[in-house]
Amino acid sequence: MFSKVFTTIFALVFIVGLAWNTNPANAQVVTDGLISYWTFDKVDIADNKVKDVWGGQDATMMGDPQVVTGKVGNALEFNGSSDWLLVSDNINAVKLPKKEITVGAWVYPENFDAWGGFLSCFQDNGGFEKGWGLGAVHNEEGAGPDEFSFAVSTKGADDGDGDLTYFHAGPYDVRKWYHIVGVYDGNTTKLYVNGELVVDSEGQSEDINYPSNAFLVIGIYKDDNENDPFMGKLDEIRLYEKALSEGEVLRNMEAKGLSVDAGGKLSLTWGEIKISGVK
Repeated sequence: MFSKVFTTIFALVFIVGLAWNTNPANAQVVTDGLISYWTFDKVDIADNKVKDVWGGQDATMMGDPQVVTGKVGNALEFNGSSDWLLVSDNINAVKLPKKEITVGAWVYPENFDAWGGFLSCFQDNGGFEKGWGLGAVHNEEGAGPDEFSFAVSTKGADDGDGDLTYFHAGPYDVRKWYHIVGVYDGNTTKLYVNGELVVDSEGQSEDINYPSNAFLVIGIYKDDNENDPFMGKLDEIRLYEKALSEGEVLRNMEAKGLSVDAGGKLSLTWGEIKISGVK
């Protein structure tokens, strides 16, 4: 009797595990090197706080971002004027990538502003340029209209007061969902749009070059002298202290969440297991 029960349980676990790992619909977020993960699901938002379900770096709502239907579960919708999220105004109070970085998000732009930010931590004040940021840009004379961008400043490209290089690609349409990922591995900067590598450059090198202080913010392009809120929806924002591979970028694009939540509960429940022939 014990042998039969053990065999049945083993078979069930094996079959479920096989299906879970081979079905793209069941893809799970890459957790190796993950610093922070903001899902924007309604269950993770309370009292104007947006929970970081992985790293505990919760964000405070500024303005009145609205919880709406997202790409995965819920998303937050920003009005382009007063809505944004503050994780911290003290760079020394948060955990940030140092040598490598990956920033990813699902974004639904309603408009491409002159400068737009999805997740960023930088100062770009005249010639003083340090930090990094994932966002968008609309500049007819410079980068170009309606483009996504990833900016990074590193010690290897420091000219004395920092040098932010804005890597960008486009143009893209408004009112569509895009999976945007910026990656820096210590020598090469990459930008992915919907899993496609659109930028691959060696314009920066060595460790990330941070200012002495900056804002870690979501849904806004913000430093000491600029304040440009994003207009549209944001979902599934993740920050890593490692450079994700192309395969990991694609896996995150298909991901529906974590395999284990912050409370240690399996995201797969028995009620979701539909396997015939196991009794």
